[in-house]
Amino acid sequence: MSEAPMDDDAFEAFEAMSRDPEVHRRVAECIAPGIRGMDEVKKAFALAMFSGTGRPDGYGGYIRGDVSVLAAGDVVMGWSSILRSVSYLCPGSAYTRVWPCYYGRTDEVIGVLPASAFPEDGDLMCIDGIEKLDDDVQKGISDMLETGVYSARDTICTSGHPVIAVCNPRYNRFIDDEPQAAQLDLDVKLLSRFDLVLVCTDDYDNGTDMEVAESMLAGEMCSWQKPPYEADDLRRYISYARTIEPSMTQGASDVLEDAYLTLRDQVRLWTPRQMSSMIRMSKAFSRMRLSGTVTASDAEKASDLMVNWAESFKGEPESRIPGTDLRCGFFPP
Repeated sequence: MSEAPMDDDAFEAFEAMSRDPEVHRRVAECIAPGIRGMDEVKKAFALAMFSGTGRPDGYGGYIRGDVSVLAAGDVVMGWSSILRSVSYLCPGSAYTRVWPCYYGRTDEVIGVLPASAFPEDGDLMCIDGIEKLDDDVQKGISDMLETGVYSARDTICTSGHPVIAVCNPRYNRFIDDEPQAAQLDLDVKLLSRFDLVLVCTDDYDNGTDMEVAESMLAGEMCSWQKPPYEADDLRRYISYARTIEPSMTQGASDVLEDAYLTLRDQVRLWTPRQMSSMIRMSKAFSRMRLSGTVTASDAEKASDLMVNWAESFKGEPESRIPGTDLRCGFFPP
């Protein structure tokens, strides 16, 4: 993991950022600022940028530390720009764009992940077009998220990585009368390994379309609002934050336990994986504050993500999921 050099001025600036109650939203606003909306997606990606790394448990097992996110949506959502921005802002990360084999390209990755897709020291992997990966490569990513070891197509990686991936539905747009999960060419086990799976659709809405058009024109005229943080400052902040390994407090434990029991009662498909996800997300929220302890507030933010997810799934499991912002919704794997 890359570490930025620290001096007194930088530390004071970091302390000011960490005390900002809106630091999560402000970090998200730095991701592809020229793309309007997608707030929930950017917040989820920002959380993954502050995730930890996995480690052996000392008894032959593996303890996940990452927060991994999958965003699935229509082709017009600006996925590549958003993911490239994440890779640019997150120190040590690697961006990989995948093309299907029938494109016949030689300058991009075709159905596989090269060694360059795996950054050093367990840093973030950004995969653009994960659905285009061959089945055995998808299985390799699934195994890596579960055990910390990737092995497929003569490529072996023994350090687990957080993953942010984007994919398009089978017909490039989601169809209303089919289950959304069934429209993704992804292995079911791989879907279950992600902490959050977000669905975005390009809905026809005059108000939203006007906002998008105004944002794009503002970008052309260089008049869009400047992001809250400078890119270099944010990279150093993330690098420093990821050196912190927060410990759980009793208050945070109580919040997560109550949230898990509630979710289990509401959504029978919920498993201990979601409890593990909430723990890791709570720690990521803590790192955003440069804190060594996970507070009840951190746990509440993590559980709120899962509750929103559960409510969306509970409402319409077989059709379009109601969005939580202009164009974004959730569904559990």
